Amino acid sequence: MRLGYSRPGAIQRSARNHHRVFGFYGVSVYCLPGMSAEAIAASLRQPHDVFRASMVGRLRQAGFELTDPEPDGHCLVILEDDAEETCRRLEGVFDAPRPRRAKEMDHGD
Repeated sequence: MRLGYSRPGAIQRSARNHHRVFGFYGVSVYCLPGMSAEAIAASLRQPHDVFRASMVGRLRQAGFELTDPEPDGHCLVILEDDAEETCRRLEGVFDAPRPRRAKEMDHGD
């Protein structure tokens, strides 16, 4: 599950930011076995009104690997580069954006 619209430009910016920090291209996602994407999205205090769901198997089938999830489910999808084609391929692995039904969303207030 990825928060936000995850358009190719946003994926590319995130991948480049992760490359500067970690030395590889990656984008943040959340994955908690046994929890639906809706439940994960609702549990996070992040300033995003929508989320996009996918499955680990779909990501791997498209050629992407993931880092091991942290206790809160945060992990990174690893990209081979930051090319627009790669970002579009990743975008295509996610379902259409859905509204988030969070109990509380932190909008930076």
